[in-house]
Amino acid sequence: FPDTNCTPRFMASVLDMRYNLNMPVRRVLKSLESDGMHMCQQSLHNWINSAHDMLGSVEVCLKKKLLDEGAVLHIDETWCRVRIKSEEHKNGKYMKKYIWVLVNKKTKTVYYLYDNDENDSRARRPMTDFIAGYRVSAVHSDAYNAYKCFDCEQSRIVHLLCWAHTRAKFLFSSIIAKDAEAFWFLEQIGKLYGVEREIRNLNMTPEQIKERRNREDVKTIMRELYEKAQDLWDNPEEYHYSELMKKALKYMLNGWDGLQKY
Repeated sequence: FPDTNCTPRFMASVLDMRYNLNMPVRRVLKSLESDGMHMCQQSLHNWINSAHDMLGSVEVCLKKKLLDEGAVLHIDETWCRVRIKSEEHKNGKYMKKYIWVLVNKKTKTVYYLYDNDENDSRARRPMTDFIAGYRVSAVHSDAYNAYKCFDCEQSRIVHLLCWAHTRAKFLFSSIIAKDAEAFWFLEQIGKLYGVEREIRNLNMTPEQIKERRNREDVKTIMRELYEKAQDLWDNPEEYHYSELMKKALKYMLNGWDGLQKY
């Protein structure tokens, strides 16, 4: 900040104490005093307000870079507890809220989206509202229901499902339930990962990557994965697998269209 001792690193620490650690300004000042820095409360308020204005400008540029025309977004979400003040709860009530992370690997941009809506912070609205008006070409996610808005016929966005999430289901089945069939699925999915290692090692272009992923060896792996999963699902009494294995098979079969799009 011009004509002050306030640097970006210092302000990041102040904002962390004020909002992440939920410290009132007077306690932030006490913490600063213990490090030998003395200032009035109003000055710190002014610096925080200035930081808000500056970050607002950065946010606009960051969102534009993230949602660049033709963007392919990798999206996931996680939850955190947030204290929400209201007329009913003057001191605040802790509620489960969601943070969405969106990654554009091409522009090397990561964006964390927090929505404070009381009822649907994890529903479809935060994501659809955020992307609305931008020409995003594809979204890569897990099979969580909120992302199914990208599967409707009106959507111009290609929705790809994540093989890492799919693999994790079979991994849990193999480790926890010791399902013999789960190991076979891990081995086959591992072959797909082997193709990806080959692609990275050879530094292939997008056109070469598409051609490599459509070769017969990959098609064979995909076909065998689907046929095996369908056979197990249709004949549970013959194979006697666990509930975890059942969830893994259901996850794969229900999301098969999206899994093929990678």
